[in-house]
Amino acid sequence: MPDQQESIRAIDLQELFPWVILVRALRLALVRMRILLLAIAGLIATTAGFRVVGDLFFHETPDQQVQAWREVDSPWPWTVGQNAIGSGILPSQHPDHGIVHGLVNQGLLGAWQWIARPIQRFFDPQLTWRGMFYSVLCGLWVIVVWAIFGGAITRIAALDMTRGESLGIRGAITQTSARIGSFIGAPLLPIIFALIVTLPLLILGLLIRTSFFTWLAGLGWFIVLALGFVLAIVLILFYVGWPLMWATLSVERSDAFDAFGRCYSYVYERPFRLLFSIAVATVLGWIGLAIVQVFVTSAMSLSDWSVSWGSGNERIIALQQMVEEPPPAETAAGDATTAKSPSESRRSEAKEAGWLSRNGAGAIRFWKNLLLTVIAAFPIGFLWTSSVAIYLLQRREIDATEMDEVALEDQAGTHGLPPLQKDSSGVPSVKTEDAPQGEESGGQAPTEGDAKES
Repeated sequence: MPDQQESIRAIDLQELFPWVILVRALRLALVRMRILLLAIAGLIATTAGFRVVGDLFFHETPDQQVQAWREVDSPWPWTVGQNAIGSGILPSQHPDHGIVHGLVNQGLLGAWQWIARPIQRFFDPQLTWRGMFYSVLCGLWVIVVWAIFGGAITRIAALDMTRGESLGIRGAITQTSARIGSFIGAPLLPIIFALIVTLPLLILGLLIRTSFFTWLAGLGWFIVLALGFVLAIVLILFYVGWPLMWATLSVERSDAFDAFGRCYSYVYERPFRLLFSIAVATVLGWIGLAIVQVFVTSAMSLSDWSVSWGSGNERIIALQQMVEEPPPAETAAGDATTAKSPSESRRSEAKEAGWLSRNGAGAIRFWKNLLLTVIAAFPIGFLWTSSVAIYLLQRREIDATEMDEVALEDQAGTHGLPPLQKDSSGVPSVKTEDAPQGEESGGQAPTEGDAKES
């Protein structure tokens, strides 16, 4: 019997190397414009909420801690993009440029920390009452905003990675809004549980102000340590696995309790595999961020270069200074004869420019700011797409579930029986849409005399 030779025609890399799905998550964050638009909208909404909270409740607060946090939270995303021009992709050594600056200098981990930062502040040992109020308001706002926009991004990524389906922005927001309670409640569950555990410790802290209760608490301090251990388990779970909660809801279409349970299981049952996936996603995030920076800076530089051939470089610089630099103060009469430098001359031209030029320069700056926002929005978008990929990897490893399984929306009524009609002899048949009411398919409607005879 002759030997039958078989040749390998194709190799499924995702079966051999499941983590390759993280590369697909990177591609989604780079090329899907709807994901970038949702990330930009979420960034702007988050920053606007921070500014509103600060202006309404802490406009003239004497609390130095809140004032410092407001300065860090107030920069718009496009100002971060300006700071990123020409910067590296490794973690920043200068963290004083604002919270959002971490999105640029730390990529995936920066986005991870930026969204969770208001809630992290709630557990600051130096927290004041005003600081706690500010942290609670900002934390709730972050959860609401990203329950909508982050949930929409994860739903788009879930359908694309599992079924290859493309979901639009409107459909993603609609499907997310249908379970908005679960998206908001999932991250709140571990926080509420932690606060419940903290309550008896708070009461104990009030009691040990006296010597007797200090002696009594010392005898049972092992209970305090046990409660602290429980807090550590819950809060580490929340800090490491909170993006998986929204990924769970987008893939499984379940409730907040299922999201919390799966998050707990996937974080603690395979922690080293989870850390490996996060490390791969972090490296891919740096690569993707470098690509975004190259394209954004190149687009801005080449557009200015092309236009300057017609307008002249001096005109381009003057238009930039109309919106970037305020006009200088009036010089004294004695300084009128002082020679002006080229930069001072351009400022003078910007000051004397008409409203058409200033408004045009403002419109140019608006579009440039929108493009710069992409630099800060990419890490956010990749955070959500990679969280779906990591969830599918952990589910495959722990639950032995194929990575192409995803829950679809309920489509009740779309597969029911078609409407029926009866002919003159009483035999039912399928009713056609173009047939008039009472008319059978291929025949005439019964007359009044026929109805009496029957």
